[in-house]
Amino acid sequence: MAALPDFMGMSDAKLVPARPGIPLMSRDIWLVVHYDLKRSAPVKVVSQRVREIFRTA
Repeated sequence: MAALPDFMGMSDAKLVPARPGIPLMSRDIWLVVHYDLKRSAPVKVVSQRVREIFRTA
């Protein structure tokens, strides 16, 4: 038994999800920005968007 990303499991009809629709795992994701750049407008915009994407995932 192994945890595979969906795209890998879907490519083989012999593989079936162990728990369909239920995430098997989660992990913390850290967004690191250099101190000198954290107040830069472009970096702020990208950082905010990345947070939004991962907050809803």
